[in-house]
Amino acid sequence: MERLMTRKVFVVSIVLRRMFIYYRSFYYVEIVGTNERELKKERRKQCYQEVAGRSRLRKREDDTTRWKNFRDRVDIYAVMKGHKNGWTRF
Repeated sequence: MERLMTRKVFVVSIVLRRMFIYYRSFYYVEIVGTNERELKKERRKQCYQEVAGRSRLRKREDDTTRWKNFRDRVDIYAVMKGHKNGWTRF
């Protein structure tokens, strides 16, 4: 009887451990996912500020440089679109 009990406990502990590892991996994925999203948001914000700060200088640049800068900063598309004057800012 005693041996049977210890085996039951052992099996239950294995199952619990497996479940814990399984759920923990999900938890980590979730955390990494949110961090990634936050980083992207932060990056977009920085790019937006950069462009807003340099827009006066931009007018003196010729078209080729302007196009290159636009291509380099293509990831701030979404932010600029929301701006009142978004498309002319580039």
